[in-house]
Amino acid sequence: MSDDQPVSDWHASKGDQYKALSEYAKHIATLSAGSILLIATMLDRVFAHPKARGYVLLAVSSFLAALAISSVGFLMTAVMFPHSKRRQLTETELTVIAAAMVLTCGSFIAGIVAIAAFFWSNW
Repeated sequence: MSDDQPVSDWHASKGDQYKALSEYAKHIATLSAGSILLIATMLDRVFAHPKARGYVLLAVSSFLAALAISSVGFLMTAVMFPHSKRRQLTETELTVIAAAMVLTCGSFIAGIVAIAAFFWSNW
């Protein structure tokens, strides 16, 4: 995008992208919270003497990180949502939003892998 593009064109073209990022962050937060509850339920009712408990710690930590980071990502996209009187985002702002979304995804995937490893080790 060139620097001489009107702000109104910028906000119209970026609105859908910001909505998608917000939805992504909300979905990951919901899935992470649900995963933590599922882990607690499964440990309590399914595995009386579980092996490889370190995977559970890693999974819960990863899901908590995904929950926290997705909250930051959601807040950033909500606060910086483009509108007709808002300036374009700086490189730093874009980098923070992108990093939050990538870290959210990475943390969530790490949690899924850890819980899968836990279940496989106890199967």
